[in-house]
Amino acid sequence: ISGSGKYNILGTKGEAALIRIEVKSGADAAIFLRDVNIDLSEETDENKACAFYIESGAKADVYISGENKFISGARRAGIEVPAGAELTISSISGDDEPEGVLIAKGGRGGRGNARFANAQKKQKATFSNALRNTLQSKTAA
Repeated sequence: ISGSGKYNILGTKGEAALIRIEVKSGADAAIFLRDVNIDLSEETDENKACAFYIESGAKADVYISGENKFISGARRAGIEVPAGAELTISSISGDDEPEGVLIAKGGRGGRGNARFANAQKKQKATFSNALRNTLQSKTAA
């Protein structure tokens, strides 16, 4: 995603995609996810192994419904937000009623399930109150 605007990404229940979501620097995107399942656990190129990556200088407001999975390959987190990037995740219905599930899974030897840069470097990640109760995080053995 290289430009600002609204993006709808729809998955198919039970099917994993071998693509990645990358929000480029300078983008200010509203991303609506429904049943997105990205599985890059077998990706051997570390530069392509992160399922959801937000570049420094990018802003992403993510709205989820259904079950959404971001599974990355070796040495990568399921969702990565480096210094200078902003990520806000909410359910589509807002803070009062959780409507979606988010599962982020890092690969073997990875940096965890969600990687956020040092807060002193102006990185920002926000989760809605209702969504906090539906978040799941797993690490590969």
